[in-house]
Amino acid sequence: MNRYIVLGLFLFCLMGIGFSQEGKLTLSIGEVKVAKLNPGDKVIVPITLNNESGIKIVGMQLFVGFDHNILTWDGTMSNPTPGIQNFNENCPYSSSEWMFNDNGNQMGALWNEPSISAIAFNGSNILFEYIFTYKGGIGKGETSQLIWGKEYKDMDGRLVLGKTEVYDGDLKPIDINLVDGKLIN
Repeated sequence: MNRYIVLGLFLFCLMGIGFSQEGKLTLSIGEVKVAKLNPGDKVIVPITLNNESGIKIVGMQLFVGFDHNILTWDGTMSNPTPGIQNFNENCPYSSSEWMFNDNGNQMGALWNEPSISAIAFNGSNILFEYIFTYKGGIGKGETSQLIWGKEYKDMDGRLVLGKTEVYDGDLKPIDINLVDGKLIN
């Protein structure tokens, strides 16, 4: 009797995993090894979108939290280009399509497809790469997290990290899986 219950639970879990991933997008922040870096060296962090379902996208708001005592973003809101590179051909950099900002708690990247025509980013794609300057501060065997914004608020209810979202052609949020990154020493 017990083995039928276990088998039933196992099959139920397998079905749930299969159905829950269908139609999802996955956004990933890269993992970067910093063991051989010195303060002042550049750190390149890829932002990747995996879209095996071919879901069409018209816009994104991407928020990444990181330790500002360890990294400094090389761009500014008025001149983001020193802090970003390697844009996907489906969403090349232009100031009319992209907006970047570092507010001291998080990096924000906003993208709108200018013609409002939804685009299918098929397969796994680097959307772009952030460029940071490494300040040091990660000891041997330690890590520092690079986390997707999931709308964190402080004790007074002020927004600390914005919510990362991707929008379809009807401007509705798409169900996404967020994979955090880290700096590894």
